This record gives sequence, structure tokens and C-alpha cells, in this order.
Amino acid sequence: MSTARKWQIAAEAPGERRFVICNADEGDPGAYMNREEIESDPHSLIEGMISSRG
Repeated sequence: MSTARKWQIAAEAPGERRFVICNADEGDPGAYMNREEIESDPHSLIEGMISSRG
């Protein structure tokens, strides 16, 4: 399922409160693509999640 579709489903969900969960665990072997970025500037991850909100 595409990210856009997931955001659409979340936006259309009933209720006033919604939560965004970011799984930044890169524990799988070879999955350390963004680990350095997340560790050196964790606020960029949060800013990215905020700016992705439609």
C-alpha cells in the first residue's frame, strides 16, 4: 500500500484525535540507510512527519 493511500485512510478516519507512529528501528541487517541522519538530527524526522501532514 502506498504512503499516500495510508495518509488518505488516516485523514478519513472517524474521530477528532489521530496519532502518527514512526517506526525508525532499523534493526534489520543492511537497513541502516538513515540511521546516521536520525541519530545526528532527530528533529528532522519529527519535522518531516509534521510537514507530511496534508
